[in-house]
Amino acid sequence: MRKITLLLFAAGILVSISAQAQKYQPTFKSLEAVNPVPEWFKDAKFGIYFHWGVFAVPAYANEWYPRNMYGKNTNERKHHTEVYGAPEEWPYNNFITGAKDKQGNFVQFAPKLKSEGGKFDPEEWAQLFADAGAKFAGPVAEHHDGFSMWASKVNPWNSQDMGPKLDLAGLFEKAIRKHDMKFLMAMHHAFNITGFYSDAPKTDNPKLQMLYGQQGTERNEAFWLAKHKEIIDNYHPDIIWQDFNLHKLAQSTLLGFLSYYYNSAQGWGKEVVATYKDGLNDKCGVLDYERGGAADITENYWLTDDAISSSSWCYTEGLKYYTAKAILHGFIDRVSKNGNLLLNISPKADGSIPEGQKDILLSMGEWLKKYGEAIYATRAWSKYGEGATKIGGGAFSQPQAGTIKDIRFTRSKDNKTLYAIFMGREQDQNELVLTSLSENRINLKNLKSVQLINGKANSYVSLKYKQDEKGLTIQLPEKSFDDMAYVVKLTFAGAIPVLDTYVDVNCEPHYYIVPGNEKVTFALNADLKLTGKDKNFTSQWKLKPLGKGYYVIQSRKDIQQVLQYGENGQLILAKASANDNQIWKVEHSFAGLYKITNKKYPTIMLSVNDGVAVGKSLSAIDNKSDSKTFGWSLVEVCDMVQEAYKPNTIPGIIEAEDFDKGCPGDAYFDRDDANTGRQYRLDQGVDIEVCSAGGFDVYRTSPGEWMAYTVNVTKSTTYEVSFQIACTSDNARLHLECDGVDKTGNVITPSTNGRQNWSVVKSAIKLDAGKHVLKLVFDGPGLSIDKMTFAAIE
Repeated sequence: MRKITLLLFAAGILVSISAQAQKYQPTFKSLEAVNPVPEWFKDAKFGIYFHWGVFAVPAYANEWYPRNMYGKNTNERKHHTEVYGAPEEWPYNNFITGAKDKQGNFVQFAPKLKSEGGKFDPEEWAQLFADAGAKFAGPVAEHHDGFSMWASKVNPWNSQDMGPKLDLAGLFEKAIRKHDMKFLMAMHHAFNITGFYSDAPKTDNPKLQMLYGQQGTERNEAFWLAKHKEIIDNYHPDIIWQDFNLHKLAQSTLLGFLSYYYNSAQGWGKEVVATYKDGLNDKCGVLDYERGGAADITENYWLTDDAISSSSWCYTEGLKYYTAKAILHGFIDRVSKNGNLLLNISPKADGSIPEGQKDILLSMGEWLKKYGEAIYATRAWSKYGEGATKIGGGAFSQPQAGTIKDIRFTRSKDNKTLYAIFMGREQDQNELVLTSLSENRINLKNLKSVQLINGKANSYVSLKYKQDEKGLTIQLPEKSFDDMAYVVKLTFAGAIPVLDTYVDVNCEPHYYIVPGNEKVTFALNADLKLTGKDKNFTSQWKLKPLGKGYYVIQSRKDIQQVLQYGENGQLILAKASANDNQIWKVEHSFAGLYKITNKKYPTIMLSVNDGVAVGKSLSAIDNKSDSKTFGWSLVEVCDMVQEAYKPNTIPGIIEAEDFDKGCPGDAYFDRDDANTGRQYRLDQGVDIEVCSAGGFDVYRTSPGEWMAYTVNVTKSTTYEVSFQIACTSDNARLHLECDGVDKTGNVITPSTNGRQNWSVVKSAIKLDAGKHVLKLVFDGPGLSIDKMTFAAIE
């Protein structure tokens, strides 16, 4: 075996940035001076990448096959043992070096170029991406499996020295830049060294330790940093996209990478993008939502990575796809909310791209060729859109096609053109009503023209229109073509008028006034300080409406005591009067939050002193001079008593959807207010769908969400609890609490390769006889649950 020497400590790779002064130091203070979102990235909107590598060879389950094949009782282990042999005898690295399966077939990740008789042509890939309308593209340069898809001198497990014997990243870089797209490299290596191969056998082989993340923390992190410096030096990527677990790296390692990247880019004379899911912040990087996006317009620019398939990011046999329409509508929604889309495709191991995936990309491209002016180089407007279809709103949500009632807005960079993209049109539909443009919201005196983009680029049909209190009613011509979405272009003589974004609050209920999205944790009390949200009237408020978004904010404890901004700049509760300094305007801000300003002093905005925490005081900031924003939520007070929805007895079965009746925060916690399943208990925010195993199940769970169950335990003993679950992520976890005490610890729920592919995971819980409240808490994403079965352990 040839000796492998890696100079990973102290000096790192023996390549350095030129002797020029380094502008950015490996500290947050220094790195937050960078511009993390270049103008070109805001203009680009759409990118493509691809999960293609060694994990595509088995073409089974998903790209986490290398991890799950070593797990106990997993479908991947069973499949691997049947096809190749026991993982301990036929390890994952055999897919790299090559070996025979049980049928005698030689198996290896070794795609061949078309010019050499194979099926792989990077030029064809790049042409496809360009035809799809992508403005940036690139490979998953290294996934969790630890195989580098570039010519590496740092990692012996690389595509130049093994398998394909090709510098795949170099081939892609050349082809992608040739088509005038920015070059992206996606790095998933952080999880490789923080637990991906936790079930793989330990090895003393130094080379195998590199692949399986078994070098120890210090050497693992040096290895991680060395790889990043190598791709920066050799390929000059415009975007380095990062998967999760950056927060588990030493800060010196993580910020060492980021400063090296930004300093290198400065030397190249260009601006670059570094994304993150954790570990960084939006002042030095671009936040990425996995399979999701923001629910509303955000102040910071963001990215989402999504796939054309719900079940896997890499190619597997029988892979199913979302519709092109659903993907396009999800893309449009993200653009309207200040985001970009990075769409994943799943090529086969031999380097061919399935026709179904090509069709989706080309459908996207055809639409963008016609209507690209409403997408590229646009910016989010004051309001993202209209319509009830929920698209986005966090991570791990699936693309959804909108309806004829769903509209999304974008605007030109010079703020003179507004685009209304409507997601459908009926054959006999002769008008479009934009309710956001009603005469009590916006003055359209300088509206110069309204046009329909007529099914091809730079072709327009002029339209008649009328504005009234209902909105802007636009007369449409007879429908002469079908498309996945349609665009109306509104051109103004000068700037688009300011939209009055005041909120029509339902003033019947009482409210908690909550800073940010802290819907469970904090609320403003009558002492004008933050406290824990509870049933005490001192932390509850009544809004008295005065019209057009103006309200008097009254204490529920005493409605004659109202919030006032004093002449001396102090916020107090004072006896109600008719003075304008006791009147507050509630307006839409960013990310679904509200801005609250004073009528007499319009630049004065409600905020919180020195960060959000219990005991912090309400404060007022001058929004004009400080150019700051602060968002609030109005959370409706619920006075329901928590009680069992159905009788639950242990031992026995508890159906997941039959959680307690009661208030959000008492009976359950869901991050959004809508039951997206629309099948059962529609007045609750928990997402419930029809279950393939019968009845219903709870799905679309996110970390931190939970449901409570009031139960009667008949006997004090230890019970085996069987959770019937399905999940699309191998990172899903849950735990079970009893009366506020964690009784099970983390229960790991391996991927079942589908939201309706049910499996059972078990744990044990010791319970005392009597009435208790169990709380089922989700600690990881992508989990669905049908029921829990409790059986006494004798």
